[in-house]
Parts: sequence; structure tokens; C-alpha cells
Amino acid sequence: GIIREFNPAAEMTFGHTRAEAMGEVFSEMIVPPHLRDEYTNGTERYLSADRQDALHRRVEITAQHADGHMFPIELAITPVEVNEQQFFTVYLRDISARVAADESLKESARNLQAAQRIAGVGSWELGGCKGVCTWSDELYTIYGIKNGTVEPSREMMMSMVPMDQRREVQSLIQYHVDRIEPFEVNHTIMRKTGELRYVSARGEPQFAQDGSLLKYVGTIQDQTDLRRSQEELQLAKDEAEAASEAKSDFLAMMSHEIRT
Repeated sequence: GIIREFNPAAEMTFGHTRAEAMGEVFSEMIVPPHLRDEYTNGTERYLSADRQDALHRRVEITAQHADGHMFPIELAITPVEVNEQQFFTVYLRDISARVAADESLKESARNLQAAQRIAGVGSWELGGCKGVCTWSDELYTIYGIKNGTVEPSREMMMSMVPMDQRREVQSLIQYHVDRIEPFEVNHTIMRKTGELRYVSARGEPQFAQDGSLLKYVGTIQDQTDLRRSQEELQLAKDEAEAASEAKSDFLAMMSHEIRT
């Protein structure tokens, strides 16, 4: 469409003066060259008779500043009739800051996921008005469960603990939860395959501004490899000590035989 009005906010956002913009084709001035055909085709479908319900909705597109740099904007089109002529008012908003913040959050989430995978640490949350439980991707991995195949819950977490440990582990955790305080407990879990894993479970309460309990957050760290390494190291140490003791006994015996 042809630009019929270009207010100060638009001048600041796109870097064009009102005089430069008036009478120009919107797509040629605002939309980057490599996206213009896509934008034009999309706009035609967007404004077609069977898509009038799409008006007033917000759409995100890429725009081009007068200096050439591209940035994301939010666009909403509202039909306006003046002297029986149909016009469209286009509301545009620079959303660069929001998109950057969203990307920063996504990057932080990716970094956290990588860190959890490297450290073998999964995280969980339990709380909210409905007692909703959530697990991180790494926690699913630790439990040997495919993400999305089960509904995360406290009961599901406890079901991973072998029966001979479950009551003790549950009682220990409940003791601290009843007192609304942090907890830490080391125990084993059993995957559906029957494989045992050694884990360290931690949790701590989170409070609302009024001091009421908001939720519990915590971690499950897989310490299986560390535990096995420690056991192998201890075994090697015991064997070395046994060999040293046998050597000492042998030398003592030889010394006695030589003397006699």
C-alpha cells in the first residue's frame, strides 16, 4: 500500500522523515528487498475477503531501517473508512529489545541444559497452586525415561527409589518438608531396565513476597560414575595393601629361614 501518514514515532523507528515516506510504497520503504515478494504475497492473502478475520491481529515481521540494518517489528492492521474510501492503519512497534531478551533466555536455557548434561545434574520444581511438578531434560535422562512419556510428579520420583529404601528416603524428605527447610539425601534409583544408579537429591523451599511457601526446587545428581570410580580406587588400594602385606610376610619368613 501507499503511505498516507507517517508520524514522529515512525520517523524515529525507521529513520525516514515524514517527507521522505509520504507517497512511497510501504513494502519498498520498510521491508528488506529479499523479503518483499513474500511480504506482498502474504499481505494479499492477509487482506483477502476470506481473511478479514485476520485483521487487528499482531504479526511479527522483519523491517529495514533507513541506514540499512534490519530489525524485528510487530505489525497490526486496522481497516478505516474515510469518505467511503477504504484505508488501513498500520501500527508498528520495534520489538528488538523483546526479541533480544527472548533469545537471551533461550541461550541461557541452552547453556543450562548443556551444563546439566555435562555435570549429570537434573533439576525439578514442585509447587504452585495446583502442585505442578516439572523436570529438566537431564532429569528424564537420569531416570532413563523418554521426555514426554510420563507426567512428572513427586510420586513418580519416589517410585524410582527401590522398595527397600523408599520408606526411609520418603520419611527423611518429608521430615524437612514438614519444617519447610532444605533437604539432602543420597540414595539409589532403579530404572525400568533394572539398572541401579546412585544419586544425590537436594531440595529447598522458595517463598512468596508475603512469606508463604511458593514451591520447592531441587536437583538430582547422578553420582554413579563417581561412586564406581571410588569403589574401584578402594579395591585397588585394598589389593595393593594386601600385596604389600604378603610381601612383608614373605620377606620376614625368608629372613627367619636364613637366620636358622
